[in-house]
Parts: sequence; C-alpha cells; structure tokens
Amino acid sequence: MVWALFSRVASKYPFWSQTAVATSKSVVADAGTQRYLEKRDFDEMDWRRTAVFGTFGFVYLGFFQYGVYVKGFEYLFNKEVLNRFCNAPLREKMKDKEGLRVLGKQIAFDFVVLQPFIYWPCYYTTKEMVKTTDLTELANKEVPVKSKLEEAGAFSTAMAKYKKTFLIDNFGMLGFWLPADIIIYSIPMHLRLHLTHLVSFGWTVVVSLYRGD
Repeated sequence: MVWALFSRVASKYPFWSQTAVATSKSVVADAGTQRYLEKRDFDEMDWRRTAVFGTFGFVYLGFFQYGVYVKGFEYLFNKEVLNRFCNAPLREKMKDKEGLRVLGKQIAFDFVVLQPFIYWPCYYTTKEMVKTTDLTELANKEVPVKSKLEEAGAFSTAMAKYKKTFLIDNFGMLGFWLPADIIIYSIPMHLRLHLTHLVSFGWTVVVSLYRGD
C-alpha cells in the first residue's frame, strides 16, 4: 500500500517528489552519520557539513540529475526504445537486444563521463563553497557573488583536492553503483531517480564518512 501510494505520487509529481527525496535523504544521511557513526554530541555536530549535503542534494541530485538522467537520457538514447525497455516485464527486457544495448550505453556514459567529470567536481566545489565562504560577506549586495566566490578560490581548491583522490573516488563509486544502476536504468522512468535517491542514502553515508570533513 505504501509503495503504491509512493508510486502514484512519483508518477503525478515526478520532479518535485524526487527533489524532496534527494534533499531530505542527503540531510538525514549526513546528520545520522555524524550523530550515530562518528558518535558526536548534538553540540559537536558540524552543521555546515550537513548544509553541504543538503545543498548538493537539492541542486545537483534534485535539479541537475532530473535534467540529465530523465530528460537528457531520453534525448540521447532514443526515448521510444528507452521507455519500451523500462516499462517491459523482466522476461521481455531480457529479449530486447536494442533495449539492453541502450541500458549498457547509459551505464557507460554515467561512469565514464558524468560521475568523474561532473558529479565529483560539483560535490567538491559545493563543499568548498558552503564550508569556507563567509555567509555574511556573501550577503553584501555591493560585491557580485561571482567575484566573492572567485576570491575564495572554491573551484581551484576543490579540484586540487579531487585530483588527489580521483582514482579511489571513482573506483569506489563504480563498485557501489554498478549493481544498483543495472536495476535503476531498467525500471520505469518516473521511478528512476526515486530509487536512485533511496540507494543513495547508503552512498551518502559513505561520502559523509570519508569525504565529509
């Protein structure tokens, strides 16, 4: 019953429902990691770190991923074939050679292009911006926001850190996400990101533990 209700809401409001899931699970995953895995008292919690995950969850996982993994993939990989494969029963999926090729192309594009060159750079940059930017200074309307962020060197600092962890970050992501992506890219499109975000709760815990501070 709960899944049926969830599916109906996801089908009726695909964008906003998945954005809500992406943002809330990111905040809860990081806060839970700090509180229960790192054993921090409430007054020791790093709320800027939680804000990093909330911001990243809302902007990248919610907005950007919807544009790429749903609308973008429908454009890149033949919308008709994609939807036919995703909506077919498992037995029919296994016979759909064209659909299986599209499945493989989506997974390859994700791991070769999106994750190493978009996901991680966006995460590290968001982390530097949120954790190091003086929010009071940023609110000063007399200075353009772009200038303030450039002065802070958020992007260059983020890329310098990412360069050191490039291989372990991406091989770790491959090991975690490859089995899940086979399923995620095979289910109906309106549920694609919802399932991604649910699985991503575990991934966010991993990132929070090893790349949060």
